[in-house]
Amino acid sequence: MGQNQGDYAAARALYEESLTLFRELEDKQGIANSLMNLGNVAQNQGDYAAARALYEESMTLFRESGNKSGIASSLGNLGNVAQYQGDYAAARALYEESMTLFRELEDKLGIADSLDNFAELAHQERQERRAAPLWGAATALREGIDAPRSPQEQERFDREGAIVRSALGDAAFDAAFAEGGAMTIEQAIDFAVGPPTSERPL
Repeated sequence: MGQNQGDYAAARALYEESLTLFRELEDKQGIANSLMNLGNVAQNQGDYAAARALYEESMTLFRESGNKSGIASSLGNLGNVAQYQGDYAAARALYEESMTLFRELEDKLGIADSLDNFAELAHQERQERRAAPLWGAATALREGIDAPRSPQEQERFDREGAIVRSALGDAAFDAAFAEGGAMTIEQAIDFAVGPPTSERPL
């Protein structure tokens, strides 16, 4: 189940309180993380303009402190906003920049998150045969590091994965998913950032 409006209001209040405290302490990392969390709440509520502004502010602070992991996460979040607003070209560029940083950092969880982002983008672009292996690769990587999707991420995967499964058929979906699961991390990254296929919408 997704969060209800009461959950969002409570979360926002907590993050705003944290933001105030971190500002008083002049803790840039704490401020940046609080801004990112507030951006997540705004994004989950569909307030993409607010989410973008919060993510951009957090990324500025991460850049100032040289926090590559924070920068990569901010780029991924900005990519999500672009995707949800239908700007797929911008989303892809942001995801690629984010993935490059996570790859440099050898951050397996960040890479798994990025693979999920690329899979969702492929689904939105009706690249169903591209989405399934990316989800398979992300799932295998998550299992390898014992980092399952959050309930909200799992809900989105279940919903969108079912649509892709319906489009491809069970056998083709399972084969593509397994193909992705058998990829090495480097193969999965290369597949994710490679050019989109020219398959027709199903």
